[in-house]
Amino acid sequence: MIAAFDVGGTTVKYTVGTSEGEFKILPEEVRTQENVAEQVGKKALELSKRYNIEKVAISTAGTPDLENKSTSRIQLEDGTTVENVQYGEKILERLGDVDIVVENDVNTAALGEYCFGDDSDCDDLVYVTFSTGIGAGMVLGGDMVRGRDGNAGKVGHYPLAPRLEELTERTEGSWEEVSGGKGISDFLNRFLTERTSESELGDLEDSDAEEIYSMAQQGSELAEEFVTEHVGSLHSRGIATLALTVDPEVIKLGGSIAVNNPEYILDPIKEGLDRYYPDSYSRPEISITGLGGHTELYGCLALQEYRGI
Repeated sequence: MIAAFDVGGTTVKYTVGTSEGEFKILPEEVRTQENVAEQVGKKALELSKRYNIEKVAISTAGTPDLENKSTSRIQLEDGTTVENVQYGEKILERLGDVDIVVENDVNTAALGEYCFGDDSDCDDLVYVTFSTGIGAGMVLGGDMVRGRDGNAGKVGHYPLAPRLEELTERTEGSWEEVSGGKGISDFLNRFLTERTSESELGDLEDSDAEEIYSMAQQGSELAEEFVTEHVGSLHSRGIATLALTVDPEVIKLGGSIAVNNPEYILDPIKEGLDRYYPDSYSRPEISITGLGGHTELYGCLALQEYRGI
């Protein structure tokens, strides 16, 4: 059995399953704690008392160190940054001789789609997540693309919004800092001040990503214009840039924002390709993941076999 963990800045999701992609228990989640490596180690021990755990697979935020079974850092939802997260050390302390594999969360999600998604017969697949940030995992020619330091697919840093550089800190005009879940509120406030008077701002001002998309779904014309024409335009440019770079057959969109708001993520992207893609080029098939919010956990179940462990 494989104990699978998906570790992000907000939650730790976990399950037990097989390399054939079968969950033996329904995935559960807990809030991510500052001692996240200890947290994963304790949960792995708990699962090992109920199941014959032979392998532990971890999908994690940050840039993983594959040899040391760790990750560089995780930023928690309160802004705290946890550095040098040593998963392997804490798991081995509790479980002893067990195989452990660690991989970046978006790469793991791409592998989940490649092995168990509804396009698993495709050799050239890209998975893009829209959540707190924006990132991509790629399986091209049947191989996971990691890059020199494991930073391939950091598409959220594409400088797609140079005129909005004052809204970004890490990368000037960065796609995710403007339209990812964390930065979209500042982008909205900029949009509102240019379009409305103070008396017309209403409940939209300072709204977070969940609230913005919810108001669009409830009929707010301003919110709908913002997410389709302004945020949607950035998303379509980002996806077109990525697709023109790696020429995938399939692009799957995931993450909480995409899964919960498909009409405001998928539709603008598809419409945008009509503007940004040469007519003579074959366009990728783009759709929302069919694996729901568990794409990374499915990927965990495939990681060891993919790595030959």
